[in-house]
Amino acid sequence: MPTVEVVESDDERFAGTRSVTLVPSTAPRGVIFDGDDTLWLTEHLYDEARASAREIIQRAGLDGASWEQWQRALDLANVERVGHSPSRFPTSCVQALDAVDVDGRCRREVREAVWAAAQQVFTADAPLRPGATRVVSDLVRRGLRLGLLTKGDADVQRRRIDCSGLRPLFDVVAVVAKKSPGDFRRVVTQLDLEPREVLSVGNSVRSDIMPSLSAGVNAIWVPAYVWDYERSEDEAVPDHVARITKLDELLEVLDC
Repeated sequence: MPTVEVVESDDERFAGTRSVTLVPSTAPRGVIFDGDDTLWLTEHLYDEARASAREIIQRAGLDGASWEQWQRALDLANVERVGHSPSRFPTSCVQALDAVDVDGRCRREVREAVWAAAQQVFTADAPLRPGATRVVSDLVRRGLRLGLLTKGDADVQRRRIDCSGLRPLFDVVAVVAKKSPGDFRRVVTQLDLEPREVLSVGNSVRSDIMPSLSAGVNAIWVPAYVWDYERSEDEAVPDHVARITKLDELLEVLDC
């Protein structure tokens, strides 16, 4: 199957998506999947890296709980400054160290150790969500055209895609810095389909569901354990958007 790489994302605004109601006029001919925390699990990698950094903070004689509160708050704030760059999470960890190290007693080695612990989140393997391979393979057997639209650092995302083993099953693979309706429309075009013929599947209302709906692509929400940034719009998900608790249920939805 041909694979298309899309690295650049536009910054198109998609206000007003909450009022959109989409009813496919035909059975879906294509599906666009999200990657992180939809097909593979990444949030626990951040938890593990944060816990490792906190241990270093506590061994240095500082308050680990206070450090973690600072880190989580700073990480959210830094999204506006650096987006989803791989530098954001380690930077937030070191900035939080500076916030709790009011006497400046921590040596350079401690700062470097905190950065290294945080950086591991981008090199650790992200395990597949249960059922991911079976569901995607089943859709291929059904003859559906498949797209993968995932956001984040291009190198990190490509590594996760390759490690997943799912790349050969997709007709289109797109990596963007931040998802917009235009990104969904481009993937639909590359699948040689119309928006009404495609479903999108993702775990984030903010990054997956809303821009998909604004692009005219009906969406299925798979809620997942994610950080505060991605949970900020969960209450805004339209009532008509289907919710499934695990990927296997997608096949049941398509059989309806």
